Amino acid sequence: MSREPVVYVEKLRVYSRGGEPILREVTLSVGSGELVLLLGRSGSGKTTFLRALTGIAREVFGLRVEGTVGIRGCDSVSYVPQEPWSAVASPYPILELLTFTPASLGEAKEVIQSLGLENIVYENSSSLSPGEIQRLLIAEARLSGSKLLLIDEALAYLDPGSRAKVAKLVEEHVERGGVAIVVDHRVDVWKGRASRIVLFEDGVAKEVSEDYLGEYERALEKCSREMAKLRDSVSVGGEELVELDDVWFRYPDAHDYVIKGLSLHVRKGEVVVIRGASGRGKTTLLKIVAGMYGVSRGKRVLRAKPQLVPENPLLYVSSPTPREELGNEVDLARLAGLETRLDTPIAYLSGGERRRLAIASAYRRGGGVLLVDEPSVGLDPWSALRIAKMLADVARRGTSVIVATHDPLVAALGHRVVEL
Repeated sequence: MSREPVVYVEKLRVYSRGGEPILREVTLSVGSGELVLLLGRSGSGKTTFLRALTGIAREVFGLRVEGTVGIRGCDSVSYVPQEPWSAVASPYPILELLTFTPASLGEAKEVIQSLGLENIVYENSSSLSPGEIQRLLIAEARLSGSKLLLIDEALAYLDPGSRAKVAKLVEEHVERGGVAIVVDHRVDVWKGRASRIVLFEDGVAKEVSEDYLGEYERALEKCSREMAKLRDSVSVGGEELVELDDVWFRYPDAHDYVIKGLSLHVRKGEVVVIRGASGRGKTTLLKIVAGMYGVSRGKRVLRAKPQLVPENPLLYVSSPTPREELGNEVDLARLAGLETRLDTPIAYLSGGERRRLAIASAYRRGGGVLLVDEPSVGLDPWSALRIAKMLADVARRGTSVIVATHDPLVAALGHRVVEL
């Protein structure tokens, strides 16, 4: 297959509003039929690179962009952002697909079924989980007719089955001569599918061989062992701080229950991991424990003050900079890997940096019950391990910790895993 230059980037440099370099002379050319996987630690410049390709780095985020960025042979570009909650414009998913794509109803139905969206297309968009929104945005990108797909951590909120469906759809797109540039830390999904792998380190990009994926997987295994050690270092015992007995819950006007007859007791110092497919009620369960939702029937008892760190970290942090959010505790910022970002406005932190900040802020505030929704989204294994160390330390203080996640790495931290 010919490799027509669709994306052409030469000596791309991007600077923050404060003048610090985010990208340093990145040069990359991508041709038709290529799937390029971008790897790198949280904050290394991957998301900024995608934003520079779309033009929003300058136009929306106000960053200084220098160098050459060219996109050829494309009437439009489809960009699926890392943070899905702000990307849906229509009140119902079916309107989103039919209003913003040129696809016919028949084409839309085919893609909807391929991504397992048939049960939610007529739901209210505001009630969708981030994983459901991510699959909806992928469907929209597939139906847009765009030759170039830019996908930023779009598998982060998905269960393994949904990840495989999305990866297959992207693979089919490039097999038809399309182009896909994907940012993802889940290398196992793209192994054997990616044409090329580009590693970002401190704003510099270099192409690496597929052998690097093996190194990455070994790093994951090492981090998983470290997670298990952290779990074993926490003693569980004493009073039950969370008590749910035969809890049922459904949303107003909904016919089906989201939570059905669930019982869950969590003791001091215990880390419980909640897993399940996208849309199965993990976030709902955390909100029930936090007291944000009342139960339809059953018993909920909470014997300590809860705090919930939601999927969107911007809903948790309340200060303009990490320094203010963390009360100028530099050691805590170092623990979260944010010591060089203390005075960066939170609006300009990467998604992974915001998430680490939110967890660090919760760590600082304390409380008897800590509820964390998808703590490792957008994080490389080493950053996820930083989060785990903070959560383990919180548990050692006697706090009950409940974590909702799709990430098997984070699941290794749990004393128990509950499947929804």
